[in-house]
Amino acid sequence: MLSIRIAGASDGDDAYARVLGFLDLAEVQEVWPEVVAEIIHPWFLEKAAENIDRQGQLVGEHWSYAGEPEYMAYKLEKVGHTQVMRWDRGGEYERLYPGLTDPMSPWHLFVQRANSVRIGTWVPYAKRLTRGGTGPFGEDYPGRSLLPSTGSLNKKLTTRIQRAIKDKIYPLSVGDVRGFI
Repeated sequence: MLSIRIAGASDGDDAYARVLGFLDLAEVQEVWPEVVAEIIHPWFLEKAAENIDRQGQLVGEHWSYAGEPEYMAYKLEKVGHTQVMRWDRGGEYERLYPGLTDPMSPWHLFVQRANSVRIGTWVPYAKRLTRGGTGPFGEDYPGRSLLPSTGSLNKKLTTRIQRAIKDKIYPLSVGDVRGFI
């Protein structure tokens, strides 16, 4: 299992609510399910796919099998490509990619609570892939950041969450200048 937890506020701790600019935790909790459904979950799915499709570039990495020539040759022979973190593209044996990018996949982890959400994958080897180790041919492989989480990505998501919560708690009214900014 590999996941990330995002909270609107935690029990008894409204620190994140304050970071988002809200003093009333109850207001955040009231709109949290909508924010998760409309902003957070779709954003995670999109960015996880982008990260894998761009071979880690989204999180500042460059994935390759440079130090794993035997595994690369095996994979090329077995599935016809050497894209890192993909296997049987769209096939029945691929688990990691759909687990991170497809909400209907049995490998997708999505747990929503009143004030938080945990998103990721149930794939048992996912966490090991982020730490690195020794592969099936005795070749060392580097850890690879599978979750779309970096300082700049987190800041962008926080801004989107903040805007969504504000728009839901304080909807635009006639003459509201926020509609023109």
